[in-house]
Amino acid sequence: MGDEHINCWQNFVLACRHLCKPCITKTDLVIADRKLLDFCKKVEFLYGKTVITPNMHLHLHIRECVENYGSVYGFWLFSFERYNGLLGSFHTNNREVEVQLMRRFLTMSALDDLQYQMPLDFQELFYSICSEVRQTNLVDVETTKSLSWSKATGAPLVPNCSIWTDFSMIELPSRYRLCCFDSGEVLQLRSTYCKLYPSLDLHSVYLNSTYKKYSSLCVGDERLSSGIESRLYKHARVMASWVGDEGEISAGNSKPGRVKFYFEHSFDIGKKQYRHCFACVQWFKEFQDNTPFRNPLSVFHAKVFKLPGAATFIPVQRIQSRFIAINKKHQNIDLLIVCPLLPKTFI
Repeated sequence: MGDEHINCWQNFVLACRHLCKPCITKTDLVIADRKLLDFCKKVEFLYGKTVITPNMHLHLHIRECVENYGSVYGFWLFSFERYNGLLGSFHTNNREVEVQLMRRFLTMSALDDLQYQMPLDFQELFYSICSEVRQTNLVDVETTKSLSWSKATGAPLVPNCSIWTDFSMIELPSRYRLCCFDSGEVLQLRSTYCKLYPSLDLHSVYLNSTYKKYSSLCVGDERLSSGIESRLYKHARVMASWVGDEGEISAGNSKPGRVKFYFEHSFDIGKKQYRHCFACVQWFKEFQDNTPFRNPLSVFHAKVFKLPGAATFIPVQRIQSRFIAINKKHQNIDLLIVCPLLPKTFI
C-alpha cells in the first residue's frame, strides 16, 4: 500500500480516536471533523466517486450531532446492541419469546429495587439473593472524582497534589504479600516521593522498606493486571506520561511499560500519614530509526528497557490507559508496535 493510501486511512483512524472518547473537547471535535473531511476527499480522489456512500456523507454531520447532544457515548447504539445480546442469552422455550423476555427483565428490575423496599426484618434472609443483580447495575464512581483523576493522568505533573493519596477509585484485592525493598529500591522510591512532594523535606524522613504487594487492582471499572499474574505481560501493559530518556520522572509524551507488580506504601511526617498505591514498571525504550508505522502507532524495542530510576515507581493515579501491541522483526531487531487504548473509566 502506497503512502497516499496509508495517509488516507490514517485520517479516518485518527478521527475515530478523537470521537470515541468518553469525554470529548471542542478541540477534539474540530480535529475529528477535519480528519473526516480530508478522508472523504482523498477517498474520492484515490478510488473515484462511485465508492462514495451515504455513510461517508453522514460522517460530516457527526460534529453537529456532538455539538447538539454531547459525546457519542451518550447516543451511539453499542450499549443498545449489547443489551439485546443480554436479552438474547436468556433461555426460552421459543414460544411467546417477547413475553418471556419481558417477564425476565421485570424480575431483574424488581430484584434490583428490592433492597430499598424490603422490611428490615427480612433483609438478612433475602439481601444475598438480590446482591448479584444489584452489584451488576450499581455505579459507585462519582463524576467529580473521575474528573480529578482524568486531570492527574494527562496534565503536567502537579507537585504536592492530594490526588496521589486518593484511594476513592482504587479497589485493592484482599490477598497480598508483605515484602521488603532493598536499599537501592528505597533510594529510588525516595526520589519518587521527592518529585511528588517537593515542598516536603523527605531526605531526612524514614521510609519503611516494608510494603504490601499486589498482583492486580481495579481503577473504577477497569482491571489492571501485572507480570505476577501472567508472565507474558499481555494484560500488564500501561501507558503514562511519566518517564524520561534516562529513567527519570518527566511529564512528556506517553510511553509504554509493563507492570511487574502493584504495591501499597506509606510514610509519616509529624502526625500525618501519606498512603500511596504504586505500580512498579519497566519502561520500553524508543526505537529511533524510521519505520513505516504511523500515528497513532509508535515503535519501541521489545526487549530493551530504560534504566531503572525514580520513574520505576508510578502512582496508579498517573496511569493513562492500557495498550495493545504486536511484535515485529526489523533488521533483526525485536520491535514492539504500540497502539494505546482509550480508558474505560472517566465520564
